[in-house]
Amino acid sequence: MSNKTLLEAGQKNFDSILNRGEHRAIPWGMKQLSQPRPIAEFSGKPPQL
Repeated sequence: MSNKTLLEAGQKNFDSILNRGEHRAIPWGMKQLSQPRPIAEFSGKPPQL
């Protein structure tokens, strides 16, 4: 999996968070997009808020 794919997956998740209006999840999304993460954290599991 390339970094580009991970970024696109993260952005898609971030967009869906914005679309649902879950504002308290936005900092989690920003953090995910700004920090390198292990591949396992991109498996589609919901964030631990």
